[in-house]
Amino acid sequence: GFGFTYIMIQTAAGLEYEPADFPEIDCLRVGKLLDGDVTEWWVLTIDSESEEDTLAAAEALKARADVKIVNLNYIVTID
Repeated sequence: GFGFTYIMIQTAAGLEYEPADFPEIDCLRVGKLLDGDVTEWWVLTIDSESEEDTLAAAEALKARADVKIVNLNYIVTID
């Protein structure tokens, strides 16, 4: 499964974001995960309480020209 309230995205380096930049997904917070010379990773906190809402937000992000990769917050357990 995956967590419903976080989505990670990769963008080109040198961009800056705030929640208002993502109105299509009800973004609450934006944080930078990884700075790079060519790309950067961000974590977006979204207002979602269901798998359907999170998957719809991921699809909306994939449609953006500035987003290269979209990853859900997968939950992994090690046996």
